[in-house]
Formats: sequence, structure tokens, C-alpha cells
Amino acid sequence: MKRRILWITFAITILSIVAIVVLCNSIYYSHNVEDVKKHLEVYIKSYDSTQGFTQQYAETLSQQLNGARVTFIASDGTVVADSHDQSIIDTTHINRPEVVDAIESGSGFSVRTSDTVNENLAYYCEKQSDGSLVRISLLFDNSTGLFLQVLPTMLWFVLIDVAIVLTFSMLMVHFLLKPVEQLTHDATLYPHIDTVYPELQPMAEILNNMKLDISLKMEQLKSEKQLAESAQQSKDEFISNVTHEMNTPLTSIKGYAELIGQGKLSDEQVEKFTKQIVTQSDRLSNLISCIINYSKLDSDNQPYEKVSVTSAVNDAVSTLQPSAQARNITISVVAEDVTVSSTPDRVMQVVNNLIRNAIKYNKDNGNVTVKLVGGFKPSLTVSDSGVGISEENLPRIFDRFFTVDRSHNSKNAGFGLGLASVKRICYKQGWKLSVDSKVDVGTTFVVEF
Repeated sequence: MKRRILWITFAITILSIVAIVVLCNSIYYSHNVEDVKKHLEVYIKSYDSTQGFTQQYAETLSQQLNGARVTFIASDGTVVADSHDQSIIDTTHINRPEVVDAIESGSGFSVRTSDTVNENLAYYCEKQSDGSLVRISLLFDNSTGLFLQVLPTMLWFVLIDVAIVLTFSMLMVHFLLKPVEQLTHDATLYPHIDTVYPELQPMAEILNNMKLDISLKMEQLKSEKQLAESAQQSKDEFISNVTHEMNTPLTSIKGYAELIGQGKLSDEQVEKFTKQIVTQSDRLSNLISCIINYSKLDSDNQPYEKVSVTSAVNDAVSTLQPSAQARNITISVVAEDVTVSSTPDRVMQVVNNLIRNAIKYNKDNGNVTVKLVGGFKPSLTVSDSGVGISEENLPRIFDRFFTVDRSHNSKNAGFGLGLASVKRICYKQGWKLSVDSKVDVGTTFVVEF
């Protein structure tokens, strides 16, 4: 950065010097043009019309004017005499700028390169009373010539200026960047930095915010890593459980089928084993359906519509009532009229899973309470008087493939995807899902729509 500042300062200095030299050269050139014009106006007053338009007088007048070139031109533009070049006599100068101006307005002035002597000259031409023209010219350096004259001086000035500029720039850069370097150094050592320079306060705040943001992101990455590890652990456990669940019925089906195939069983035994094959096949089918239904949640792009949560609650209770009655579990329902924007399948999955779990993990002769409240903040509350969930397992119950009570897997046919599906649906819908549970007291789930 220091080197960049020095180079920029050096470049600005050089460009400034060049610009000043070019501007001064232009001003000086313009001043010289005006000065030589005044000299020529004075010179031409020395012309004596009584001497005639002769070559001898042109040369004599040139000597009187310190060697200025004198040209006599007839009214038609033909050169009559020239003190410096007799070869142009009898040629026409009618198209020369100064001659054109003199014919039109009485006098003309121009600075140009002579076609005759190939030198840069300043011309002044004046029309006489008889229409003839007298032209006097002097050598005159153009702007390029003037620039080349001052170039050596300019180069010395540039060298001196560069030395001075570099010295002061280095000192300036050191004093300017030292507080910045100190600030960045402190940022690597301390959690919060400050500065006495008001100009650097915004930078200090930016560094503090960046450090805070990095710290928060590190915490977030750490948390995400823990969640990923937890999810991977749950997934590994699920694969192990699913493998076990699939192997058990498959082994049973294979064994029963082999026994039936031997043809040594009685009709009663065949009927019994056939029912077992159907039962185990249904369990495999349920397991596959659970996995497929969960995988469809992320790709479910069905359009939303007005869905009655009240109807979903009533349908779910009606469907699950037989399994509750088999264990003498009482289901109490208090449902107001609640409608949400969703899909019927999503609403039914949430309601079904919560009520089914309340029955599945309840005690015999227990109670299940379903409360649906409308109004400004509609909500669904499902409570049970079941076995409850330990504090250790409570944070993980919504993880995919996690089951609370592994000892009841076969009995309850749980695969750990029901609550995971509920959480995923609530997340996609923007609904708030919470749970409260105590071991041997019961569990309460609340969905705020």
C-alpha cells in the first residue's frame, strides 16, 4: 500500500508538471505571437512609397529592418520583389492567408511555415493606396520549438521535484499509515478495538463488526456440525433399526414359506403361517410407505388451498378411535372452527401423527386431549397421560429416524419418521411447533398456525 501511494503521488506530480509546462508554453507562445505582430506593424511603417517597388529597395529596406524579409506584391497577387528569394518573382501569392486578409481588410497577419524557404515565419501584410501589397516577415519559433527549448530545464525541475516529493511522501505515508497498522495489529490481539483518531473510528467499528460476525458464524458452524453429527448418528441408528425390522419379517416370511412349501403342515398350521406372512408383509409395506412419504415432503409443490383443521381432527379421531378403545384410552376433543392455507395431506399428516403418538405412547386406561382453538392465533394442542419423554431424549424427538422407546419398536411399529415429518411440515408452512413432557406424567404438543 505504501508503494502504491508513492507511485500515485509520483504520477500526479509528473502529470502536474507536464500540464503546467504545456500551459505555460501555450501562454508564452500566444504572448510571443502578439509581440512579433507589434514589431512587424512598426517595421512596415518604415516603408517609403516614394522609393518604388524595386528589388534594390526591398533589399535596402530589409537591411534597415535588421534582416527582416521584405516582399513587394502587386494588386493581383504577383510577387514583384523579395529581399531573400528572387526566384519567387513573378509567382502569385494571392492565396497566402496574410495576403487574402490584406486585400479584404487592409492588413493581414499569419504565422506559418514558408513554402519558399521552409522555415516558420510570422508574416504581416499591408495594402497600399494603389492596391499593391507590402509584406514583412520574421523568423518565429513554433510551440514545439519553444517546448524543446524549455525541456532541459523542465527535466531538471522534474528530477528535483521527484526527490522532494518522494521524501515528503514517504514521511507522509509513514505518519498516515502508522495508526492504521496499529489498528489492524490490535485487531489480531484484542476482541474489541478502539482508536483516538475520529477518521479511523468507522474502520474500527467495521473490524469489530467483522470479528463479531466471524465469531457468530463460527458458533453457527459449530452448532451445525453438532446437528449434522446428531443427524448422522440418528440416521445410523435408523438404518440399523430398519435393517433389523426388515430382516425379522423377511426371515419369518422365508421360514413360513419354506415350511408351507414342504407340504408337511396341517391345514390349520398353513392358515396360521399364512396369516403371519400377511402380517409381516404389511409391516414391511408400512415401513416402506413411511420412508416414501417423508421423502416426498421436500418435493411437495402442490398449490395451497383453504383446509379445515377441524375436519382433519374429527377424521383422525374417528380413524384412531378403535386403537384407543382397544387399550381403554379416552379421547376428548374440543375443536373450534379453524381453517389454514395449506394442503389437505400436510394438515392430515400433522394431526394424525400427533394423535396417533398420543395413543401409542400412552398408558392403558389413559387419556388423550385434543384442543383446537381459533381466533387471531389459532393453535392445535394434543396432550396425553402417557409414559412421557426424558430430558435427555426431548431435544432429539424431532430428528429423523429417532425413536424414543426402542424396546417397543415391534409393538408400536414406530420408525422415527412421524414427528420428523411433523417438524418438516411446520417448518415449510411457517407454523410454530413446541413440546413439553415429563416422564410418567405425559406429553403435550402445540402447533401454532
